[in-house]
Amino acid sequence: MSAQQRRELKNNELAGFLEQLPDFFRKYSNQILGICLILIALVVIPVYKRMRQRNLFYEQADVVSKIQTARESITASAQGAKGALPGSLLSTAAMDLKDAAETARQPNLAALALLEESELLRAQLHLQEDVSADTISVNLSRAKTACEQALEKAQTPTLRGLAELGLGLCAEEGGQYDQAREIYTKIVQTSEYEGTSVIEQAQRRLDSLDDNAVKVTFVKSPEPVAEETEVSAEESPASEAAGSIVPAPELPAAP
Repeated sequence: MSAQQRRELKNNELAGFLEQLPDFFRKYSNQILGICLILIALVVIPVYKRMRQRNLFYEQADVVSKIQTARESITASAQGAKGALPGSLLSTAAMDLKDAAETARQPNLAALALLEESELLRAQLHLQEDVSADTISVNLSRAKTACEQALEKAQTPTLRGLAELGLGLCAEEGGQYDQAREIYTKIVQTSEYEGTSVIEQAQRRLDSLDDNAVKVTFVKSPEPVAEETEVSAEESPASEAAGSIVPAPELPAAP
C-alpha cells in the first residue's frame, strides 16, 4: 500500500469518527457530564477548603487582636494614660468589638466579641470620672443588648453561661438587685454549666450581693466650734482684782 493510500485511509477513518461524534455525545452525555463534575470537584473543593480555613484563621486573629486591644485599653484607662481620656479609649475599643461581632462568621467568635464589648461598656462606668446618669443608662443598656446577642449566638455552655452572668452584672450595676439575684441563682442551678467556672463566679456574686445592695451614706462631719478668746468687760475687773496684790496697811508709830 502506497503512502498516499494510507493517508486517504486515515482521513476516511477520521471523517467517520467525526461524523459519529455527535451521536456519541448524545448517547453518553450524562456519563460525560458526571465525569466532568467529579474532576471539577476534585480540583475545586480542596482549594475552597484551604481558602475557607485561611479566611477563618484571619478572622480569628482579627477578633483576638481587637480583644487584646480592648484589654489594653482597660489597663491604660485604669493607669490614667496620657493623651487620651478613659472614656474615649474604651468607647473606641467597644465599637471595634461590635463591628467584629457583626462581621464574624463563626458564632462563638461573635459571641466572645460581644461579651468583651459588654465588659468594656461596664468598665467605662467605673474608670471614667463624673459619669452622668444618661451615660450610665446608655452604657448598661448597650451592655445588656450585647449579652443578649451573645447568648443567642453562643454554642458552648461556657459562653452561654458568661452571657447570662453579664446580664446579671448589668442588672446589679443598674440597682436591680432582685433581678440580678434571680439570674445568678438560675446560673448556679443550671446543670448545663456544671464543670465550668461560671457557676463559681455566679455564686460569688450571690454571696456579695447583699453587701453590694447596701447604700452607704457618708455624713459630713460637724465644723469645729471656735474657742472663746475674748473675755467680757464685766469679768475683766474681777479677774484683774483676783490677780492683783493689795499692799498691807501701815501701822502707826509707837509713842
